[in-house]
Amino acid sequence: YISVDVSGLSIGDAVTLGEVTMPDGVELSSSIQEEELEFAVASVLAPVVETEPEPEESVEGEEGAEGEEGAASADGEEGGSDE
Repeated sequence: YISVDVSGLSIGDAVTLGEVTMPDGVELSSSIQEEELEFAVASVLAPVVETEPEPEESVEGEEGAEGEEGAASADGEEGGSDE
């Protein structure tokens, strides 16, 4: 395996193929062009913080109106029985 130390890098920094030290006995292919040595093999990005969407708020009075009707029916004042 190839190990690349990125501990000294800052956000936005990158390590290119040409900067990677190959282990003993490992050589880059001779078909690699000079410009390909500038390809980034590791880069440091700023962290992304995902926030959960806030729950939708009901329209004022909408929930309260239903709750009041339900409470009145439970008390037997409105349509509690067919007598």
